[in-house]
Amino acid sequence: MGGLIQTKGTQRLANLFNTRFNNLAAAKLWTSTNAVPKTFTGTLSDAFDKDALDLLKISDSFIAQAASSAAGLWPPDFNDILYPGATMITTAASSTATLLFNLPTGINTLSAGSMIKNGASVISLDKRGSIQNGTTVNTAVVTAGTPATLTVTLSQSANNVVNKERICFITGTHQRLVRRWRWYLSHDLKPENDSAIKNAISSAFDDSDFQSITFQTIEDTQGVLTTTEQQLDSTTFEFINQFVLHITLMTQRTTAPDPLDPQ
Repeated sequence: MGGLIQTKGTQRLANLFNTRFNNLAAAKLWTSTNAVPKTFTGTLSDAFDKDALDLLKISDSFIAQAASSAAGLWPPDFNDILYPGATMITTAASSTATLLFNLPTGINTLSAGSMIKNGASVISLDKRGSIQNGTTVNTAVVTAGTPATLTVTLSQSANNVVNKERICFITGTHQRLVRRWRWYLSHDLKPENDSAIKNAISSAFDDSDFQSITFQTIEDTQGVLTTTEQQLDSTTFEFINQFVLHITLMTQRTTAPDPLDPQ
């Protein structure tokens, strides 16, 4: 068996998933307000339970633009649930350094932990080249209204961004990470391994004895390993009916055409 995939982007993805699935009781209730395709009730648990949804479709359905304002129904950082960024959908075309968005209904401010802040890297999930390499956020200003609007000024002009284009904001230098991950999910991850990961997560959601899920990646011939760890009582050190699911993805690196971000 090979070693851990040590690119910072891969480890950042694993860290995101470990954080998101650290508390399954909370994660299963997270709700997308405009899930596409609308074939599930809106909760993350139900999305993982639907055969028609693969990991890419689930991930695309739980972006920041679909955030719920209700308490406990979205992570407090106002970021995508399964991408390490905040993805918003433009409300107007632009070839300038200004992009316009509407915030989700009921959300009137950017939280302190939001990725849409000065210095964040910017990229389009829909069009290669519409956001120039190295583009970052200069300012992000929210204007009150119904809905509240978001005006983002970029460090350089966009290149024919269209209306309803998905723009992803991410802290640090991993501008292309989400594009590369989406390519991996749609082109490199074998369907049987996509299903294995999705079904394992769904099974843990459906069993209240599972407390959390951990994720890791190993460079090897592609496959998925799942193991279950029963927990010990912290006082008696006897086994109790609480479990942690460990998911390990063995895989080669992605064939994505977008180059690896600087490490």
